[in-house]
Amino acid sequence: MGFDSEKFILNISEDKKCALCACVLDNPVKTPCDHIFCSGCILPWVVRRGKCPKDCQVLTPHDLDNLLPLRQTILDMVVKCDFVERGCGVTFRLMDLVSHTQDCAFRPVTCENYGCGATLNAGDLVHHEADECMFRPVGICQKGCGQVLLQNNQDNHDCLEALKLHINQQELRIGTLSEDLKRQNFKHEKREKGLLGKVTDLHNDLKNQAMKFENKLSECKQHLTRLSMVGMRLAWEKNVKIKDPYCRCWPQLQTWDIESVDIKVIMLERDKKGSLGFNIMGGFTGMHTILKFLKTML
Repeated sequence: MGFDSEKFILNISEDKKCALCACVLDNPVKTPCDHIFCSGCILPWVVRRGKCPKDCQVLTPHDLDNLLPLRQTILDMVVKCDFVERGCGVTFRLMDLVSHTQDCAFRPVTCENYGCGATLNAGDLVHHEADECMFRPVGICQKGCGQVLLQNNQDNHDCLEALKLHINQQELRIGTLSEDLKRQNFKHEKREKGLLGKVTDLHNDLKNQAMKFENKLSECKQHLTRLSMVGMRLAWEKNVKIKDPYCRCWPQLQTWDIESVDIKVIMLERDKKGSLGFNIMGGFTGMHTILKFLKTML
């Protein structure tokens, strides 16, 4: 939503007004079809409807371009105070509106004296509360109750009634604090349940990830086993070509189910006497079976 054109000292041209809200542009953005809107007006529209308000083309939030020079021009324009009707005649640049509004002596405030509730200008608050308010404190009762005397009852102060009023006020305050405490407890309990639910979800996700990693590890082990058996087959074929008489165990190994063998690497080596043997590097569940077989063959 843009700025009210009545706030500005000078007349506002149409090219500085939003095509949706018809107010002076606030953070102007431009569409590819050359229409200009307030960012706060066009973004919700595009998200909900996905097209230009003029029905000329499809739009996404990424299609909108910020018009920084135009934004700065509007921020430099002179405006009137929001409280001009309360008596403020100060003018300033639009970019200074927030800071002036917070400090304006004509902004409406409420008297803080209990029982008053009058609304007046901020510049008049101190004088009102100290000198004019009929509910301002003027002293302490010296008759025994110790309650604060107010301007409107100091001449006809009744200690008993004053104490009853004080007790009622304290009970009301206790009731209000109790309700606030219940709301806070309910809010924290609700948040705690939400956090526990998130922790549970994260724990379940962690378990699922662990299972996936275990399955992946198992697949990798099987892949390594296949690669190892391929290496053994290549080594055997090489020995066959040179007619090595010590490779008589390989035909039996060829008949094994590769999926059931769970080893990493098997190397064929000769000792100093020229005998051919197996050097098994690593291995898992199928190792004992391999060793038992080799003892029977070598």
